[in-house]
Amino acid sequence: RILHHIYYSFGRLRIKELFDIIVEYPDSSPALHDLRECLEHADIRNELKTSLKAVFHRRLLHPGANTADIVTQYISSMRSLRIIDPSGVILERVCDTVRTYLRNRDDTVFCIMASLTDESSNELTEELAK
Repeated sequence: RILHHIYYSFGRLRIKELFDIIVEYPDSSPALHDLRECLEHADIRNELKTSLKAVFHRRLLHPGANTADIVTQYISSMRSLRIIDPSGVILERVCDTVRTYLRNRDDTVFCIMASLTDESSNELTEELAK
């Protein structure tokens, strides 16, 4: 019972930090593994989905955000959420919001093409190869 409470409390703490953890990916992989373990022992998946969607809207999905930064964060989110939930359920629920937002931005295609043709940036190419 106390162990469940520890997983629950620590998981909620990691959820509050998740946006910054994703920004720091791959350096933040240990924190992602911590959160995955918490999800295995405490029922906090819905809280994770709700919280991450809200923080995406607040910090990322607004007209002042650079489209290239949104694409980069989207890629990091996909990689991070695959660690947290290998089934991909959380990834689908949370990243759908980002995908929809990117589809409606005028410069998304330009940013993606620039990223694909930039020899120094290969994150997008690696992700598309999967």
